[in-house]
Amino acid sequence: MSEWQSIKTAPKDGHIIGWWEGYKRPCVMWWNEVDQAFESWADRNESPSHWMPLPTPPTGHSKGA
Repeated sequence: MSEWQSIKTAPKDGHIIGWWEGYKRPCVMWWNEVDQAFESWADRNESPSHWMPLPTPPTGHSKGA
């Protein structure tokens, strides 16, 4: 897993893991081009301070197992 990085370096394409200080836990987030801000399902009204890439998904898992 990568180290936390400043949100200033976060990519604006795809999903990332973000950290909002007030939320006190990581959450998946993405760049909203219209609002020019990162957002998530956490519905927070503050800016994230740090980010890291999503982990690599598991491999070798078959459907229905």
